[in-house]
Amino acid sequence: MWDCVATCFLLDATAHVLHTIRHIHYLLKPNGLWTNVGPLLYHHADREMGWSPNYSRDKRQNRSFPRVPIVELTLEELKTALPGLGFKVIKGEYVRTSYNRDPHSLMHTVHECPAFSCLKTEPVPLPPRTRNKPPNANLVQTHSDKSSESTTE
Repeated sequence: MWDCVATCFLLDATAHVLHTIRHIHYLLKPNGLWTNVGPLLYHHADREMGWSPNYSRDKRQNRSFPRVPIVELTLEELKTALPGLGFKVIKGEYVRTSYNRDPHSLMHTVHECPAFSCLKTEPVPLPPRTRNKPPNANLVQTHSDKSSESTTE
């Protein structure tokens, strides 16, 4: 557990930004500080129909990795999601940053990046997860449910 986590140019380099933020929350002590700076340009090496690459085998660990959907949030969507992920924004601003700058070159990239600091709080509880069920599984009545209702009337 850490008192502070600082991330720089990270969120737009992950395939699923919400998983990354949950992991940062896990790493922090209660009331820990997370500071982030970086653009939300979202770049992934091998995009395939909105899914992260499917690495068939990791030869070093001899294990497979599942494919996960790519999630790219705007700054407004990110600010809306943070309280539900257990973070309270205490400061936010835009800063000018350079990236891969060579002082001997005529070219350099400058980003106008969101920068924010958050305190770890308790996440807003989410509804229970329903694996392997269609989204409206609880709303669908089976034939036996309908027949039992008609016999009780």
